[in-house]
Amino acid sequence: MKKLFTLLLTTLTIITVKAQGPITVPAAVDKWIEQQLATAKNKTLLENYNSEKFFSDDSARIVGYLKGYNRNMGFATGIVYCANDLTRKDYPIVVEILEDGRFEARLPVNYPKILLMDLKDTYILPYIEPGQTLAMIIDWPAFVASNEDKKHIWYKGPAGQINNELNTIEAVKINYNQMLDKDIKELAPMEFKTRMIQQWDTEARNMESQFKKTSFQPQTKIIATNILNEKYAVALFDFEMYRGYEKQRDSVNEILKMATPQEYFSFTNKLDFNNKSLLIPNDFSTLVNRYEFSAPYTTIRPILNKLTGGPELQQSIRRDFITDSAVLDFYNMQPNLIHDIAKIRGAGWTIKYRIKNDTVAQQAYIKSFVDKIANPYLKTTASLKFDELINSATINGIALPGTKAAAIFEKIIQPYKGKVLFVDFWATTCGPCVAGIKKMYDTRAKYKNNPDFEFIFITSDNESPKADYEKFVKEQQLQHTIYLNIDEYRYMREIFAFNGIPHYIAVTADGKIINDFSMSNFNYELGRLLPAYTNKQ
Repeated sequence: MKKLFTLLLTTLTIITVKAQGPITVPAAVDKWIEQQLATAKNKTLLENYNSEKFFSDDSARIVGYLKGYNRNMGFATGIVYCANDLTRKDYPIVVEILEDGRFEARLPVNYPKILLMDLKDTYILPYIEPGQTLAMIIDWPAFVASNEDKKHIWYKGPAGQINNELNTIEAVKINYNQMLDKDIKELAPMEFKTRMIQQWDTEARNMESQFKKTSFQPQTKIIATNILNEKYAVALFDFEMYRGYEKQRDSVNEILKMATPQEYFSFTNKLDFNNKSLLIPNDFSTLVNRYEFSAPYTTIRPILNKLTGGPELQQSIRRDFITDSAVLDFYNMQPNLIHDIAKIRGAGWTIKYRIKNDTVAQQAYIKSFVDKIANPYLKTTASLKFDELINSATINGIALPGTKAAAIFEKIIQPYKGKVLFVDFWATTCGPCVAGIKKMYDTRAKYKNNPDFEFIFITSDNESPKADYEKFVKEQQLQHTIYLNIDEYRYMREIFAFNGIPHYIAVTADGKIINDFSMSNFNYELGRLLPAYTNKQ
């Protein structure tokens, strides 16, 4: 009876919140939002994040309204940086904003997650589940003027209350500027860890206190706790990672000379690596990235590279076994969900380079790899990733679709029709982008004015301030440069599926697209596309 009363009370609360949202909207907009919510396929929340229903290949929709918006504000789109964190594959989706401030988009999702939405360099983190529709109402002028105070955002839909509750929970306080500018140079690893663990525990206690004072949904508590835990875990990983970078630049600092003990990494024990709900926060992709490039992996790779003897297939399987054993032993862990995800994200090198011409060995290796994955959904994910890697070995390319984004790109490449194009999406504010362009300076000079191919460089006014852009283009003698506005560049992100830059594509002479082109292996790839240039160094 008590459980039923609580459920009724919760239901009444949801209805009250829905009827009394803090941001008023025009009646026609409110009616449109309610219609969109009514047509959603899934109108219930997932109650147990560790259930078999957690993973679900589906889409979700966001609909919304920017109160106070007009086209003179300088943007007509937003973008949601969707990604499959299990495979490292990006799916950015452009969100078109109508003149009256309404917007809608369908997003690829495969489990409950917090997404990153960018509206004119302001960032919103909505939580959504597969099959659902989430409505967002944003008082845009107030949101911008208040330095993105989340009280100016209101959500509706099955996950609406979770989002509204998450907006009331105080953000995690980690001073990255102090960590990078001071702590790395002045604190021994264990000193830094001790301070961070104390701060982490204090914030966790404060959050628990807030949970006791306010009636939150169970899902909200789980998500908020994971957000807190993952931000601190990432910060501790980052301290060690950036410490390594600083050590290369400063060879006299005695603090930097100190080795990081294995005990430092015991902070990972504060997270349950078998809990699926760890995948929900937007920080998960960073967390698993830091894990898969952490100390045990970087230490063992040089050792593995020296292993010899036996067929390449057996060597590859042996390398995987040694890596698994060494990493799990280092972290004092049993095989777990996050470790398997890290393996899937890193899978492919063996298939692409070690046994690329042996289909029998490839299939045997894939079976060995997939058999060791515990979760059925992850097994399927790994198999599909391997299939895609094998199929991507072709250099035939694919045709552009008949979309708005494709039309923008076709206009860009029209002057170079009939030539092979190597396209670099870059920014002056992106260190790896700048380094990559500088590295290719001599190669560009060598092939300048050749009749068969061109290098094209595409950036935008949002990523590359005009003065910096013009200075760099002149310095690097870039010939074919395109300077898009923020909306056009977002369409490029969507059609070529990239969140991060630099991103490279190749366009064949007949206009087909080879996405995610390997510019780091340019001479080899050039010979594959244009055999006349094979072995021309």
